[in-house]
Amino acid sequence: MISYQRLDQSNAEHFAMFCEVFRLAPAYVYASEGHAPTQDELRTMYNISAPGVGAEDIFMHGLFFNEALCGCSCVVRGYPSQDTAYLVLLLLGQETQNRGIGASVLRQIAQDARTWGCSKISAVVDSANDRALRFWKREGFRETFTKQHKGMVGHAVGIEREA
Repeated sequence: MISYQRLDQSNAEHFAMFCEVFRLAPAYVYASEGHAPTQDELRTMYNISAPGVGAEDIFMHGLFFNEALCGCSCVVRGYPSQDTAYLVLLLLGQETQNRGIGASVLRQIAQDARTWGCSKISAVVDSANDRALRFWKREGFRETFTKQHKGMVGHAVGIEREA
């Protein structure tokens, strides 16, 4: 069973939980030029903000499988447009990947997005991350753009699907 805990950006214990997920997923790199995120990069990711949205529109969750921390997600409601839920991060620890948990979490995110009045979910993935691209395409996402992005190993690939 998957459970969710909303993370508070001002809570040090929640930040530690967020950092622990990256330890559980050592292969993860994001806009960090191919290396695991540093503590400063993790702090920047954790303190995410987006133009035109407030803290109440940022939904960061610790994900638990059978009561054990297994991942985290971050979604911004109404960004970059009111009808969009922007998926900043969906990360699962290596031991819980390939078990249907990511698809289950994505279904919950889509349900939340519809509740917020968002008709679509968008995200960006590194083109060098073939495994992630396959997951997103299998879950109904389509590519919307490809461009260079500082720090990514490959290109930034915009993806989107209906909520």
